[in-house]
Amino acid sequence: MNNEERRLELERKKQKLAEMRESKRRLDEERRRSMLPQNLQQNGNGSAGERPTLSSLELAEILADVGIPGEPDSSNKNATTEPKLQENGVPQSHLSQTVTSSMSRVVNLELTEPKSIIVPQKDTTIYCKTTQTDDERVSAGEFLMGSQEFAWEGEEDMDHSRKPYIDDMSLTDEIEPGFKFKRGTSHEAEKKEVEEEKPKLPDYSEQEKQQVMKTIGFLEFFDQGSRMLERALSEKRDFDQNLVNDHSMHYQTKEEKLEFSRSFQDTKWTNGREVLAITFSERNPELFAVGYGVNADKPGDPTGVVAVFNTKFKKESSDYLFHTPTRITSVAFAHFHANFILAGCYTGQICMWDNRVVNKRTPINRSQLSPNAHTQPIFALQVVGSHNAHNLVSISSDGKMCSWNVDNLAQPVEIKDLLLKNGSKTISVVSMSFPQNEFNTFVVGAEDGQIYLVSRHGTTTNQAIEQQVFEGHSAPISSVAFHRTPGNGQYDFSHLFLSASCDWSIKLWSIKDPLLRYSFETHSEYVYDAQWSPTHPAVFATVDADGTLCLWNLNEDIEEPITRLSLENEGNASQGRKLAFSPNGQYIVTGDGVGNVHMFELHESFYNNVKSDEWNKLANVLADMKASREEAEELNEAMKLENGSQASSGSVGRSSLDRGIAFKLSGKRAVGG
Repeated sequence: MNNEERRLELERKKQKLAEMRESKRRLDEERRRSMLPQNLQQNGNGSAGERPTLSSLELAEILADVGIPGEPDSSNKNATTEPKLQENGVPQSHLSQTVTSSMSRVVNLELTEPKSIIVPQKDTTIYCKTTQTDDERVSAGEFLMGSQEFAWEGEEDMDHSRKPYIDDMSLTDEIEPGFKFKRGTSHEAEKKEVEEEKPKLPDYSEQEKQQVMKTIGFLEFFDQGSRMLERALSEKRDFDQNLVNDHSMHYQTKEEKLEFSRSFQDTKWTNGREVLAITFSERNPELFAVGYGVNADKPGDPTGVVAVFNTKFKKESSDYLFHTPTRITSVAFAHFHANFILAGCYTGQICMWDNRVVNKRTPINRSQLSPNAHTQPIFALQVVGSHNAHNLVSISSDGKMCSWNVDNLAQPVEIKDLLLKNGSKTISVVSMSFPQNEFNTFVVGAEDGQIYLVSRHGTTTNQAIEQQVFEGHSAPISSVAFHRTPGNGQYDFSHLFLSASCDWSIKLWSIKDPLLRYSFETHSEYVYDAQWSPTHPAVFATVDADGTLCLWNLNEDIEEPITRLSLENEGNASQGRKLAFSPNGQYIVTGDGVGNVHMFELHESFYNNVKSDEWNKLANVLADMKASREEAEELNEAMKLENGSQASSGSVGRSSLDRGIAFKLSGKRAVGG
């Protein structure tokens, strides 16, 4: 029904309602006339000139009956004629009499008809949900039957004790036979009319169905609908509070620090590929992206693969899968663009995907191969800045640092050569890390085993000069990672960072001074990655080429990890490559050299309601490390003098220095220092 037909229907109903009101008014007038005395009605039909009068005596009696004293003048007793009254004493018409009182005051009295006034009863208004949620047609003055509470026919089903008593016949009772409405029936009728007006869809042939299924609209709808259904089916909910998940009960009763949770894999695309990068999304913490290398057994498959997994799904396969024709060396989420995934390639290019594009696994944007950008593998990517001003920073083994606009990868907005202070050579970097809330200064790990503190905005426009050198490793730096746990107000450990190296060691540094804080040397193979916990200030994890995952807590022990697990693949140890903590600190995700991605869950004490004294304990441990370092340096100098050989003091001195630090710290911890 269109607007014109609805308007005409409204006008007809208004006209009918006006006629009913007019008929009721006439009935009320006839009812009032019937209540008046019959002789008064007859006199009312007589001539207007007949006005019977009362004698002064009769008038005095009438006034005395109503409490008004009267003293008529005796001289005027015969001045008026006595009117003819009925037995009931009511005059036949309107009467008037002039009475002269003892004070010679003239008062005109007149009998009039009584006027009756009917005060309409206030209607009880009942509002429903649609009263204030109708569409904009109500504001335009259009009457919507669905928004009114017409329930006249349905009153039989209601409790009559709640219905107000009306002595007289109400307007509702009169128009009830004419209007048969129920709550919501008008909307239902309109829906039925609309459904009747809709043409029935024709039967499509198989060819037409195939064409519809290939359209972009259908593919987007099917992709979103299938993901929603898959998520609903994979989530496990306990609606009975008395029922406890066996998995959660397991962690409440046992005291394991780290326990295997589940694995992620894509049988077709990820098996047999080396895991080269793992990163979590800050905008969607349940998502993490994994970058894979080449599958030598399937030369026809894409060279690089990026898979996005969901930790909330109870499935092993990926949510999104992307391809690239070149090898992938690093992966990052564009944190201020929730749907963009970025990857650095072996060729020096940067590829970008958008997970909103259905059935498109190839990059939607990529940088160009140019001597003005990277020409060697990009080993690290990181988005830094704020929501309104941010850049993608990339570093490569060619000794360049580039800043990119995420929306435009045609060319970098800034290019810096990473040079030493003397400008003798460029720094061939393989890892990078920015401190928390820092966009200018960062550290890079180089192939020569050195760590450099670099500033993006140096003294020259095209150079980023190293500000400080951290010496201690003797092999390439595989990973550097700054402390991620926020400070508690009293202590801020954002200046601390870890470095992992192929010399089998992990070292603790601070950008406040170039001296080594501590060296962890329990691994017996290359250490590929080391990462801090985002929730516990003293916890970090490491993984080595033997497939050993270690969980450390400096507040409990600095010499040995508190938990050590072996990553196994079908009963055989697999080589660990990368690891990452989930943003809430509950999980650790690791990847190995054959495409397996495992997720481990930490004990609740490491991520949920971490005790406030953990920051105080870590501050005491760091103070002990510094004091022990100073004492060990004195001991090392004494040993150098005893050996008498300056040439051999380098290696011997360093090992003895580390042993001295460990000895001093163990002694202090033993006595409670």
